[in-house]
Amino acid sequence: MVVRKDVVVLDCGGSSIKAGFAGDDKPVCVVPNCVAKPKGEKRSYVCDEIARIKDISSLNLRRPVDRGYVVNWDLQREIWDHVFAKVLKINPKNCHLVLLEPPFNLPNIMWEQDVVVFERFQFKSALICNPATRALHRVFAADGGGGGGGEGEGSSSLHAKARCGVVVDAGFSFTHATPVFDGKPIRRGIKRLNLGGKALTNYLKELVSYRQWNMMDEQFVLEDVKEKTCYAAADVCEELKKAKMRGPSNEVNREYILPDGVHVLRGSVKEGPTRDPDAESSDDDDPDEGGGARKRKKKSGGGGGKGGKRPSVANGGGGKGGYVEQLLAIGNERFMVPEALFHPTDIGLDQAGIAELTTQAVNEANKDLRGMLYGNIVLTGGCALIPGFKEKFEAQLRPLVNADDDVRVVVADGDPICAAWRGASDLGASDEFDRLALTREDWKRDQADIRRRYDEHVAVGKGRA
Repeated sequence: MVVRKDVVVLDCGGSSIKAGFAGDDKPVCVVPNCVAKPKGEKRSYVCDEIARIKDISSLNLRRPVDRGYVVNWDLQREIWDHVFAKVLKINPKNCHLVLLEPPFNLPNIMWEQDVVVFERFQFKSALICNPATRALHRVFAADGGGGGGGEGEGSSSLHAKARCGVVVDAGFSFTHATPVFDGKPIRRGIKRLNLGGKALTNYLKELVSYRQWNMMDEQFVLEDVKEKTCYAAADVCEELKKAKMRGPSNEVNREYILPDGVHVLRGSVKEGPTRDPDAESSDDDDPDEGGGARKRKKKSGGGGGKGGKRPSVANGGGGKGGYVEQLLAIGNERFMVPEALFHPTDIGLDQAGIAELTTQAVNEANKDLRGMLYGNIVLTGGCALIPGFKEKFEAQLRPLVNADDDVRVVVADGDPICAAWRGASDLGASDEFDRLALTREDWKRDQADIRRRYDEHVAVGKGRA
């Protein structure tokens, strides 16, 4: 496919921005969609610049997206400015735009988005896409039209002809289940779960802060802890038993080396066996493996809580040259945090879990389509990268589906985070783009009618796919 350097493809998520050019197989950049200000510094760091920050503790993060929707367009414009000028190195006035938009976007946000695209950046034309349809398109394209990302040949030809399936997008801000038929979303069937990667990180922060150290201000660090240690357990009860074991037989507990901004700039999971805190004295100074002395804090009540202290250099294992690692012990949090996606009631959210959410979405479709929808379920979003997520989702979904229906679940394109972007990239490089896109001149001429359609929730034919 020919790469069009004049067509910019942008997927503006709650956690990251995926930006690149139409026809490319992968985005030029996947960078944080936020601005960070380190403590003690006057300047702020925008998206890709955050990687240059040495001390990431207590970062003040400002995100333009809240609960899946852009709520701070001034900040979002600042980030787009940086991406266009410093990363993509393009002049928007000379380019066209393909932009991915979440379901159920609000009229005022849609209108402000148009104003930013056509008046602030002055793109020649723009096409707004549904991420679910683009991700499903990419699955079929990657499998040569077979559907299902290359896992078997079952009912693939029928799915490909109908472009039919369910896209379960478990992203940073939310989880959506979107049934798609003939390349278009079945809008009445789109279901939302108000849980995503951000809520899981917040849940992990609360657990860690209650049991050990106050980490409530460490969003950036705890996101990394979650990504490197969490997994979806096939049997939670069995995993809880394993987590209670002591000594080398415990395969659940892990220790995460916290960054200190000097010796360790980015955290990592410590290799080797973990310490057994129950076998150590609560009050005495005990020699650790490195020969140094470590005084453990006597726990009472809530451990760290909001009033707890941050771990000091005396709270880790042994080190070299006077340096001692700062360690964060992670136990059953590793699997109990992702479990919230499957059982939201565990954390007080009165909503269906992700498997039941999918059945609700499929049941809104015509009965004749349900078998095909269950036969092509595509997982996208960052949460789909959690080890064991696909297997647990499939195991929980199977009992909810008619025994005569095949259930086929795949993770989109090997990279669920960029699947929708890749589908949008294909569209931007095709002949369909010029036919579907809304030009800046047409928008200026018809903007009153477009605004009215947004307010009345009437479909806008031009400029949206």
